[in-house]
Amino acid sequence: TITSFTCYSTNGALSGVDFKVTYSDGTTAPALPDLFINGVTITGKLGQQYTLNFDTNQFELPIQDQASRSTYFVWNFRQACTTLPTKTQSSAEVAPAWQVSVLGNPTVNTWADLGVSNAQGRSLQVRVVDIAGHIVSEQTTSITQYSQLIRAGLSTQQGVYVIQVSDGSRQQSLRVVRH
Repeated sequence: TITSFTCYSTNGALSGVDFKVTYSDGTTAPALPDLFINGVTITGKLGQQYTLNFDTNQFELPIQDQASRSTYFVWNFRQACTTLPTKTQSSAEVAPAWQVSVLGNPTVNTWADLGVSNAQGRSLQVRVVDIAGHIVSEQTTSITQYSQLIRAGLSTQQGVYVIQVSDGSRQQSLRVVRH
């Protein structure tokens, strides 16, 4: 499944998405054979960051086994991207470099530890939403170091949560499973 993604728009139109493919619980082991992503990437691996720039007619991203071309799943990235704010960029602009990752996924804790890198000097808003779309927790954290740990509160209930991290112009969404 897709566990984290960032959407981009150029001149008001959805233009690309960065994403990671993992198992539904966020793990990357055991390894799968090479993935065939969108009919192009023939050496895809679980857990790697990929970027897809797309045209106006494309809306689904097939993730397949490279050898057999059997489909693991198809991700409707247009639908996913329209539910989140997108990063607006001009055609010459490069995507922002800060990144957030979940450390320890799945978790048994009532929190998720997030590793933040290359965001020093930024104020990040962290929102945790449950599978029904209810806000579980919200916080704003000032990032002072190149690599920093922040903790996002989860519910006491087991389940899947989406963690949305934003600096006001860019948002990254991650999925975490609480057992």
